This record gives sequence, structure tokens and C-alpha cells, in this order.
Amino acid sequence: MNRLTTRTLAACAVVACAALAPLSQVNAASVNGYYVTLSSAHPDVQNGIDGGVTPGLVQAALGPNGLPVVSTPAYGGPSGPITDVNPVTGELLWWTPGRGIVQFEKVQVDPVPFSFTSNFFPDGQGSNAAAFRAVRWQGAFSLAAPKSVTFTLAADDDAWLFINSQLFVDDGGVKGLTTHSNTAVFAAGNYTIDLFFADRHQVQSGVSFTSSEELTSVIPVPGALPLLASGLLMFGLGARRRIARC
Repeated sequence: MNRLTTRTLAACAVVACAALAPLSQVNAASVNGYYVTLSSAHPDVQNGIDGGVTPGLVQAALGPNGLPVVSTPAYGGPSGPITDVNPVTGELLWWTPGRGIVQFEKVQVDPVPFSFTSNFFPDGQGSNAAAFRAVRWQGAFSLAAPKSVTFTLAADDDAWLFINSQLFVDDGGVKGLTTHSNTAVFAAGNYTIDLFFADRHQVQSGVSFTSSEELTSVIPVPGALPLLASGLLMFGLGARRRIARC
């Protein structure tokens, strides 16, 4: 193997590892957070206030794109109707940038438990007057034997926790910070969690989350694959230039 090939493979390994980090990084007691903002012009914000937990806003299983499916888009409660929905799958699009009403904010690893019980506004904002924060957290846990596990969630406003794509804690509705928990005995095995949060009404915003089982942030988050692609593209261009100079 010549010197150029050795250097090329080494460079490839560095770039690939850097790009893949968000996909496979394991952080004890943490989850990956994908943060977006909902514009003040978003049709599902600043409607009425439900005033308490409103169960059943979303279906019991995540949709084909891994997002909550609205049970009744024409929800007639105070905070309805819910209109930012995929017309084919019925999935909520609050965590999907685009349409001029949802904007990507950041991706970060958040420790568990976390407690953002007030002023949980977009970065650099002192209120939610201009935009509302929404987050999707993803993580995983493994059990060597059957075990009772408890998850506790509090949110202002909507929050839903899914275990292996099945709804486990339903804390939906536009309301003040309201705590909800659920306990179940899980069989031995591997489990994924998806926690969805959305602030949809002024003036406050907050969310807290605890788990009796240690979670790890090993689930891919949106944005990781583009990073991998761009990293490999840069490597390819650099390698081509080096080969051309030989």
C-alpha cells in the first residue's frame, strides 16, 4: 500500500467518525434533542387554552415517519383545530421544518432527568411572543431482565412519550405545567423512546422529564445524515485533488 493510499484511508476514517458521531454517540443518562421553533403565525398556536391535560389528541402509535398521528385534526376543544398535519399520514408536522411556519433551531444532547419548568423559550428570546419552542427527544434503554420502569413528564403545553413507538405518557393539551406519570413492567430487551414537546400558547413554557431507568442518547437525530454526507463529500473532493497532484 503506497503512502497516498494510507493517508487517504486515515483521512476517510477521521471524516467518517466525525460525521457518524451524532448517529452512534452513547451518553449515559441523556437523550438527543432536536429543537425547532413554531412561528407566531403558525395556525396551531395562540388559539384557546384547554386548561388541563387533554388525552387522546394523538393516536396510540407513531406514524410511518416516526411522528405522532393526530386523532382528530378537527379537534373541537379550545386549542383546536389542529391543521399542521401531513395530509397523507395524518402525522403532526410541528417538528418538521418548512412551510414558512417551522424553523430548525439546534440539535443537542440533554441530560436526564431534565427540568426546564419555566421560560423554555427559543435561544436568545426572553418570551414566546415571536416564536414557540418545540422539541423531539430520542433515546434508548436496555433491560437484562423484566423490570418495573417509571417515566414522569410535566409540560406546558403538549407532551407525549412513546416507548417503541407506542404511546406511554399522554400529557397533551394547552395548559399550565401539569405532571403525568406511568409505570409498567417491561420484558428484557432493548427499547427506544421518543418524547415530543410543543409550546403553543403565551405566556409560559416548560417541560420536565424523569426516568427510573438510565437512558442513552443513541438514536439518530435529524441532521446527522446530512452531516455524514457532507463529510464524505469533502473527503472525496480532497482525495481527488491530492491524487491529481501525484
